[in-house]
Amino acid sequence: MSPLRQPPSGGPHPTAQQLPLDLADELDDIRGVQTGLSRRFLVANGGGFVVMAVLAATAGNLLGARVLGRLPLGMLLCLLQLILLVLTTWLYDRASCLRVSPRTDRVRDWPAVTGKPPSSASYGPVPSFRTGQGREW
Repeated sequence: MSPLRQPPSGGPHPTAQQLPLDLADELDDIRGVQTGLSRRFLVANGGGFVVMAVLAATAGNLLGARVLGRLPLGMLLCLLQLILLVLTTWLYDRASCLRVSPRTDRVRDWPAVTGKPPSSASYGPVPSFRTGQGREW
């Protein structure tokens, strides 16, 4: 991972000294952060779903037990799972805006700051899904 410096406070575009040395390192950082966020989201929501599925398959009578007046335990757990889903979605979006968006802005501003567009040779051929042959950008 490349060391990143803070963007200037005076304008939206970072200077050339504030960009990472290698654009590929920056893209790898973005991919790593996004993967970490996705894993956390999956573990939190997938774990709750698996617990509910196992309880429904093995202890169906337990989920039918009334806990709050006429509210069954299964319905209460489903409501908690919905709250967990909404909360983790909000946290995922917030973390993505804080961690990923500034990095994608730096990548997007790369040609404007350096004064030269990325060459098509650095990307290599783009595969065409219709013909199976690559074409240059």
